[in-house]
Amino acid sequence: MSAQAVATAFLSQVPPFRYLDEEALARVVARAEIHFFPKGTRILQRDGPPARYLYVVEKGGVKKAVGDVTLEVVGEGEIFGVLSALEGDRSRLDVIAIEDTVCYAIPRDVVESLLETQPKFARFLYEFSIRRYLDWSLEELERAPALAGSGRLIFTARAGEVAHRPLVTCRPETTIQEAAQLMTHHRVSSVVVLNPDGLAAGILTDWDLRERVVAAGRDIRQPVAKVMTSPVISVDSDTPVYEVVAEMVRRGIHHMVVTEAGRPAGMITGHDLVLLQGTSALFVARD
Repeated sequence: MSAQAVATAFLSQVPPFRYLDEEALARVVARAEIHFFPKGTRILQRDGPPARYLYVVEKGGVKKAVGDVTLEVVGEGEIFGVLSALEGDRSRLDVIAIEDTVCYAIPRDVVESLLETQPKFARFLYEFSIRRYLDWSLEELERAPALAGSGRLIFTARAGEVAHRPLVTCRPETTIQEAAQLMTHHRVSSVVVLNPDGLAAGILTDWDLRERVVAAGRDIRQPVAKVMTSPVISVDSDTPVYEVVAEMVRRGIHHMVVTEAGRPAGMITGHDLVLLQGTSALFVARD
């Protein structure tokens, strides 16, 4: 069996890559590299440069640590480096091979492309990260004062403090093309559709554009009201961020409108939450 066939067979069983179609998986395999790390190798260094890859352990294992404290062990068929793949920020943990380890290394630009074009892949990474973070209770954070720090943010911050402002909006009669141009111009993944009273009538996301417009062959001159998602799920600006996280996971959504006095005022996305939580070593440990 060729090396490509072996990689395809392996990655096709590993989430999130198992959610890719054959063509997308083939593109991943074509760019994947095989990295060997002898036991004791420091693959990522805390406060060091960002990871250039999302790693999938094919054989062996690694530990995530802060100093002498081991936070998690990642074994065969599991991934690490999720946050670096999402945001390209500095490494926040030491990642060390606990035995001779072989990994498939997926370049970050490949991961970024998959996040933009493969909804099931993106959903897995976001929900995987968020669910694992929620496993750490405030009590556990308090028991680990050396690690707590910014990890407390999700338990203390309010939705209004982390929401993107100003909110990007349009009217129901705005064309699909105009709404898409707004999203591109403002570099956002959604636009909120307001009724004449200034209340949220619907939301158009990048998923809606892919599934309801491009895939359906819909005329982009039609009004956005024809393809928007309605009703809009929202939270008050005073809602704790951890409640927003739990609600987004429960509903399986990646966008949450934040309201003030009942009116749309900002937006929180799954990507925002991952980056917010990424300031905590505890969150990265749960990766």
